[in-house]
Amino acid sequence: NAPQGCTLARWENELILTYIRLPVHTPPTNKKGGKSMNIYPNYENALKILAQDDYKTFPVSMSVRSHKTSTDIYRILKHESRNVFILESAEDNKTWGRYTFLGYNPTLEITSTDEAPHERIRKIISDNKSPRISGLPPFTGGLVGYFAYEFIKYSEPSLDLLADDEEKFKDVDLMLFDKLIVLDNLMHKIIYIVNIRTDNFKENYILQGLCFDIGPHGRKATFLVEN
Repeated sequence: NAPQGCTLARWENELILTYIRLPVHTPPTNKKGGKSMNIYPNYENALKILAQDDYKTFPVSMSVRSHKTSTDIYRILKHESRNVFILESAEDNKTWGRYTFLGYNPTLEITSTDEAPHERIRKIISDNKSPRISGLPPFTGGLVGYFAYEFIKYSEPSLDLLADDEEKFKDVDLMLFDKLIVLDNLMHKIIYIVNIRTDNFKENYILQGLCFDIGPHGRKATFLVEN
């Protein structure tokens, strides 16, 4: 079972540690013979990054080697979450980009029709301010969704947008995703990213380390954090 307060469900650990299989690196052995989990960034570097600004959330990750496709992972996520997105990237020369992003189980949704949601969106962004970390993909979590064409009316009220709305789309529909599975198509690995809150950071960081280390076959490790 997951440690109390762990944000990962059993199926998530099975997906990461069993279905996808092998870790990218063998975790180093500590002096007592235990093993430390391969979490990036490590605790010491995470503290240095946190000291640079007033961040509210912080992305931690674990990588595993895999030749699974984004379609394989998407099928699994669709069985476990009602709201899933997949975002493929492409370069300027129209070739596939390095990363494919998949998100699931959003923590909140913001929608609006005929009401300007600017302040609510700004507050969500402020409450989830997160650093961009070298070595991680350019997107590690946040708001995903769409702004309809009609959204421009909040900034340009003089525009005549009175056409019949046959599709019945909302003016804006955004969801906040704090967990991502990212396929690195260049390095043939999957990066599992979870954003933790920075209040009680040490406790949350250790807990996420324990969450990453729950395997259906009883795999255990000693997760190292300096006191």
